[in-house]
Amino acid sequence: MTITILNYKDEKKEVEVGELKDIRSIKVSVVTGDEILHVTRKDGTEWNFDSSDDRRRDYYDGDYELYNTDIEPEINELKNEEWKNRDHYSYLNKYGDTSNADNSWNMSDILFGW
Repeated sequence: MTITILNYKDEKKEVEVGELKDIRSIKVSVVTGDEILHVTRKDGTEWNFDSSDDRRRDYYDGDYELYNTDIEPEINELKNEEWKNRDHYSYLNKYGDTSNADNSWNMSDILFGW
């Protein structure tokens, strides 16, 4: 399965995450306007995919669940047209958790501190 993530300029980056049947959850963090995809597979392995390779600052904007089979009801926003047509902040601002947004977070906390 291919998922498209956006950087702060709304430039698209396609990410191959494997088959959905093998995935437990997918979470999206927005850092300085760039989306970072966090994929947890059912075997426990975790993968992070960043939409940017040239970010100079790490300001944590918030995050949201995109897919999760561990909770009831399950979350699956992958086919949601609103998500497919988003810009880098629109979905986060409407559905995400921005309560921890802070300019003092460091990238290792964001990527590995869940």
